[in-house]
Amino acid sequence: MNPFLNHKSQAFYLTILCFLPLAIGLFWTTSLLVINPSASQNSFTLSMKQFAMQSSATSSTQSIQQPLESLKPIPKDFKHKNQKHKKRHQAESKPKPIPQTMQTQTAQASQDSTNAPSQDSTHYLSYGKDDNPFLRAVKSSIDKSLDYPRKARKMRMQGEVVVGFLWTTHKQLKNLKVLKSSGYDVLDENALQTIQKASAYFPIYTNNAHLQIPIIYRLTN
Repeated sequence: MNPFLNHKSQAFYLTILCFLPLAIGLFWTTSLLVINPSASQNSFTLSMKQFAMQSSATSSTQSIQQPLESLKPIPKDFKHKNQKHKKRHQAESKPKPIPQTMQTQTAQASQDSTNAPSQDSTHYLSYGKDDNPFLRAVKSSIDKSLDYPRKARKMRMQGEVVVGFLWTTHKQLKNLKVLKSSGYDVLDENALQTIQKASAYFPIYTNNAHLQIPIIYRLTN
């Protein structure tokens, strides 16, 4: 007996023994598919349904999570800043209280304006045209305070200066000016100085008074 043939036969038998179970299993599977094809279709349908249900469940959970993420709590810092902004806006919209000192000054100013004589009550008096006791007293005070300038005496300066001014009810001299010049600056300046000096002796008048007073400079010798 040839030993080579024995080895080949042994290998052949071993190969058949190894592949025989695989062939039997393949044959059995194909027979099942041929005998009951509806079972395979049902299993495929069930697997597809399960896949569809899983995908729909995943999408629904994602759609629920998105609005929940949008409803996240507002940070405390943002709330605090918003409250601060609202309070500041309310404080700015409220009218600021007027300080008590300003209220007092306003009340005093209104009271003074009420007590002060109006412009319609101002009197216009001119010495030589109006016979008024107050005007005569003013002229007398001016004459007593008048001092003929030494320079004007030496240079023989003479003339008449008409001055105008406002005498208030509070004994204040305002708007003093020369209405008519004498022609000499020395006499005009002396007339203004004389009015300022004599105003300390002017009597009180019930109204504001615009006065026109002539001051005459005349040498006797």
